[in-house]
Amino acid sequence: MTSSAALLIGARCKICSRTRSYGEVRGSEAEGFTCVRCLEWHNHALAVLAGAIPRGCQECPGELREGVKMVLVPKDGIYQVLCKSCEARYAPRSGFYRGTLYEKLKKMAGYK
Repeated sequence: MTSSAALLIGARCKICSRTRSYGEVRGSEAEGFTCVRCLEWHNHALAVLAGAIPRGCQECPGELREGVKMVLVPKDGIYQVLCKSCEARYAPRSGFYRGTLYEKLKKMAGYK
């Protein structure tokens, strides 16, 4: 018996939504799977909280550039290091700053 359909063995990461092999994910069916890459970024974000220098933005590719401000935000159940432009795209949808002084200051400064 032959089949032309390929069998994909893996799990979808609940953070980045990429399908990874079971060797590259941690978790279970009940709690959801998180890939090793997302866990590494989360651990790096925790190190940034402790004073480490960020290595770049998790969303957009590339290394940390001089003069680019980085923001640490809780996103999708983990901490993520984002540049200001990625944070600006994420924050309005998440309601993360809703009702805070930061949101009021941004509105006063003319940001949406």
